[in-house]
Amino acid sequence: MKRLLSLLLCLIFSISVLFAEEYMKAQFGKVTVEVPSGWLVQSVSDSTIMLMMYAPDEINDHFRERISVTSGLLSEESTVKEYIQELKSNFLSYYESASVLSNKNTHMLITGILNGIEVKQYIKFVVRNKMIYCITATALPETYDYWEPTFDDIIGSVRIKK
Repeated sequence: MKRLLSLLLCLIFSISVLFAEEYMKAQFGKVTVEVPSGWLVQSVSDSTIMLMMYAPDEINDHFRERISVTSGLLSEESTVKEYIQELKSNFLSYYESASVLSNKNTHMLITGILNGIEVKQYIKFVVRNKMIYCITATALPETYDYWEPTFDDIIGSVRIKK
């Protein structure tokens, strides 16, 4: 009986390893994130952009899905809620045309034309220690639903140290 149980547990573990997607950790400053293997991760020494993560390059793909993490100092002249509203307006100003699909307190989902390409973009705002972090996931509108579970996994793995 013990042998059968051991064999069964070993088989279950082996199958789970076969179907488990491998993730790798990326870190820049106070931000740590886990991305699936095959994704390209770049730390950027820009004043606001910290990390850029690109989906694997695909054949006949004319757009590479991505997630970015940016940061900035919170404004002392306004509340966190007011500052996030201001950032949301700033994001919309980058679009030639934009449509807000969802607008919650700390995140929004928009679609529109950005740099000549129609995209769908999820933006989440996280506040830690007088800093605001914007996590942005971008895909084409027709591929967004396909990438959304991966975006959710990556965004859910973002950790910001105090």
